[in-house]
Amino acid sequence: MMNQYLALLLFVGIGTLVMGCGPGGPPSGKVTGKVTYQDKPLPTGNVILIPEQEGMPYAQGSIQPDGTYQAATKEFGANIPVGNYRVMISAVEDLGPEKPVRPLIPFRYSSEAQSGLQASVQEGENAIDFHLTK
Repeated sequence: MMNQYLALLLFVGIGTLVMGCGPGGPPSGKVTGKVTYQDKPLPTGNVILIPEQEGMPYAQGSIQPDGTYQAATKEFGANIPVGNYRVMISAVEDLGPEKPVRPLIPFRYSSEAQSGLQASVQEGENAIDFHLTK
């Protein structure tokens, strides 16, 4: 009888370890928003959210022609871990083969250290817009 009890405890313990903190990962929220430059929708580019907490994944979203984006992580998809993020935004126009790209926004926005942009992700839906200027 004691061996069956120990086997049951071992089975439950292993099951708990395998399940971890659940299928959704850490507490998270969905992040969508709009990026404007000089009060007009930015038609292309990327928004990158870099977590301030070590060990958490970064998130990124492609900017659509209407300026909207939806962020996602490789690890958790559209579920962005709750926390504070530094933000970088890059947007360039491709002028064709063998020609340099043309930046659509000032370079500082594409630098984590210089952009000055931040985001705070809470549980649930998060609408985080960025209004960029010259």
